[in-house]
Amino acid sequence: FETADALDDFVHLWAVPHGRLLAGLAEADFSTQRRWADELARGFFHLDRLVRLPPDAKPNRLFLPLDDLRQAGVSVEQLRAGTVDESVRRLLWKHSVRIRDALVQGRSLINDLSFRQGYALKWYWMGARALLEELDRREYDLWGRPLDLGPFRRAQVYAQTLFGRAGL
Repeated sequence: FETADALDDFVHLWAVPHGRLLAGLAEADFSTQRRWADELARGFFHLDRLVRLPPDAKPNRLFLPLDDLRQAGVSVEQLRAGTVDESVRRLLWKHSVRIRDALVQGRSLINDLSFRQGYALKWYWMGARALLEELDRREYDLWGRPLDLGPFRRAQVYAQTLFGRAGL
């Protein structure tokens, strides 16, 4: 994708309809709820693409705008090779902030769903938050080892989903 607008157009045509379908299944059909679902769809889509950046970059499936790469001074070859320097960290930090923002913008949908549906969404939402925290803890190195949560961190997410408040 050459620009952020081109990527946004793709996400609007691909991920947002999926999010709206899921929201519709949960009977979240009001316009406000659709906006929240749209933001969550964007956030989850971009997080998935960020987590899968190392394998995606090799066969030319890059879901970061080339304008952002040029602005950060990062090359596609650098992402393919997994060379993590300060410019790559800044680029990935910038995109993680966008993901956090989208997740926060859609957070209110959790409270508008039934208990069962809200719990499931909260669990995924909290897991996404934990993945972003892990990415930050690793200083945005996606290439050293795959980004996932260990059993202890998953148990923490589960407990926080059950007993904690969800907020960023």
